[in-house]
Amino acid sequence: MRAFGITPDAPTPVEVYAHNGLALQVWADVWNQWRWISGMVTMRIGLDWTQVEAVMRMRAIPRGEHMSLLSALRIMESEALAALAKQE
Repeated sequence: MRAFGITPDAPTPVEVYAHNGLALQVWADVWNQWRWISGMVTMRIGLDWTQVEAVMRMRAIPRGEHMSLLSALRIMESEALAALAKQE
């Protein structure tokens, strides 16, 4: 997560609202699971959602919570893609 400025020794703590805690935990598990396209240009196109589903199963997250988590992860994915595009 260093690409996003988050390091284990980050000098400033980041506040996370309780209702976002689980989404952040799942994100921490999948933030490096990207789908890529390659051809004339190689680029990330988004998260590998099969890996997201696998993490939710491994964490035993109730199915009723999956849709709200997916919504939160889509927002994180979009922001991450924008941040990574600026670095590339």
